[in-house]
Amino acid sequence: MTNEQLTILFGSKTRVKLLKHFLKDPGQKYFVRELTRLLADHINAIRHELGNLENAGLVTKKKSQGKLYYRLDQEAHGINELKLLFTERPKAAQVEEVDQRQMYSVRPGQPAPIPNLGDVKLLVQNGKFVSSKEAPADLLVVGDIEEDLLTEYLKGLEKKHGEVRYSLMSETEFAYRSQLFDRFLTLMLAEPKKVIINNLPDRQLVKG
Repeated sequence: MTNEQLTILFGSKTRVKLLKHFLKDPGQKYFVRELTRLLADHINAIRHELGNLENAGLVTKKKSQGKLYYRLDQEAHGINELKLLFTERPKAAQVEEVDQRQMYSVRPGQPAPIPNLGDVKLLVQNGKFVSSKEAPADLLVVGDIEEDLLTEYLKGLEKKHGEVRYSLMSETEFAYRSQLFDRFLTLMLAEPKKVIINNLPDRQLVKG
């Protein structure tokens, strides 16, 4: 996800910077002025967001040698989902050509081809595909996805539509964020949208 998408999701650039920094080195501890210097942010903003993260159970604090240190609580609920969310996926230097016949499968009674990307639980088009300026991304993909197939699928879309902003998440992350009424998902699944694939256990969770 881009920094812009993460800011929309979490509602604060400072909070996003703090989470990224803590997740980059989960075992490290920091005091407030150190974080202010490292993140080039205002001390009041740092203190405020550290308080929010502490209240959320994501960071702990402990006084040592006269200083109050904060560190990531690696046992916190949902910490693994956050690690996945904040991990920057490396761009493949070179992607092998994929047989176009393997890219799509056609379902009985389905007029349009369905992209074959792996074990897709949900594929939703929004943003530029429905002329929506409110959506935080153009494409939402949920499931156990094969990255080479997704790369080829995106290439095909971008040839026709230009740059496509997309978000990829596991079914576990999707379920967790849905329970929290996550703002990003709320905006992505609002009308208008196109539901290309819906293989969720509870199909009514996302209405086409």
